[in-house]
Amino acid sequence: MNKCTTLATVAVFGIFQSVNAQSAIPTRNLGPIEATAADSTGKLISIRTLSNGKVLVCDAMQYQIKLFDSTLSTPKIVQQFSREQTSINLIPYRGDSTLYLDPSSRTFVLFDAEGRLVRVIALPRQQDAGYIMNSNVYGMQRSDQKGRIIYRAFSPLPQPVPTPKYRLNNSSETDPLIRGDFELRSVDTIAKLQTGSRPKMTVAEDASGMPIVTARVNPINRVDQWSMLSDGTIGIVRANDYHIDWIEPDDSRRSTAKMPFAWVRLSDADKQKRIDSIAATYPTSGFGKVTDTYVQTSAAGMPQKGKQFLTWLALADVPDYEPAIDPGAVTADLNNHLWILPRATGDVGDGGLLYDVVSRDGEIIERIRLPKGRQLLGFGPNNAVYLARVEKSGATFIERARLK
Repeated sequence: MNKCTTLATVAVFGIFQSVNAQSAIPTRNLGPIEATAADSTGKLISIRTLSNGKVLVCDAMQYQIKLFDSTLSTPKIVQQFSREQTSINLIPYRGDSTLYLDPSSRTFVLFDAEGRLVRVIALPRQQDAGYIMNSNVYGMQRSDQKGRIIYRAFSPLPQPVPTPKYRLNNSSETDPLIRGDFELRSVDTIAKLQTGSRPKMTVAEDASGMPIVTARVNPINRVDQWSMLSDGTIGIVRANDYHIDWIEPDDSRRSTAKMPFAWVRLSDADKQKRIDSIAATYPTSGFGKVTDTYVQTSAAGMPQKGKQFLTWLALADVPDYEPAIDPGAVTADLNNHLWILPRATGDVGDGGLLYDVVSRDGEIIERIRLPKGRQLLGFGPNNAVYLARVEKSGATFIERARLK
């Protein structure tokens, strides 16, 4: 048997193994909707479930935090902000207390279980406030059992492009996962997370000697995602191969095996279609256009005037497979399970979003489908699952279902 035949046989065998593994995983629907909030919210919301069944809701579009009772029927506004004070994330802290970042002062506000202000807390590193308030870019934040805050930041270490005359900075391909200690006012990096499609920069000169910077963007985002289990264990889902790296509360590390996933191979036509779709969605993004810029020379001194051309990676350099997950695809319930929304299981047809429910052993123990048209907001006591239903008008209603 020649080498090509052997490799093809191995590939086909691997696909059959993945298909068989996926077919063996039980799939069920989430339980019926048992409660719907009497009051609607805006689209940008986050929730903080409390041990007594009440729910704090941050409504970033109405600049307020509401407290819903356990029936979701009697909301009460407990905090009203100015636009400058409004962020979105409610971060679970010790007991039923909650952290909220005030962007105007770049400090944390600590609320009790009734949404009352208890005290203000300085950030462990104030310049990281932007990472924490921009949760739509950098993802969730959590606090561990010692009261330290965990969040994703932007890599502070640019990689200089080695050219004899000019200095360009290519962003790192990883972001740090930061752990901040309020008492020590210190931070440390506990993991590296693969980033999305940051441009790769090169520089050349035209006939007149003017520097032309070419920025090539990868249209396929591979972004690692993470969440924290209720026992304090951090699970990092790797977008490249769908396995999980774990950080235990004692800082020990382990990795579990790749999970079954229906990988989708991309042809050059598929890659071009993705590029065309992005370009159509963001027509003013500047792709394919030459714009004015300034380029720092290797020698000290003022930057030199130049041009920048924003384009895409060559199709041959674009990944051949879709990533396993998208940003925001990973969260955790209160039973020490990760809930992961694979890229291949969208809200299509008559069914809703289909989540992989993963144990601490890195095994998909079941798949749970949400009702059609719902988004997962979070989890509460007694197997409660909170969902968002968005009306055509934009009004959003919080709903509660329960795991069967």
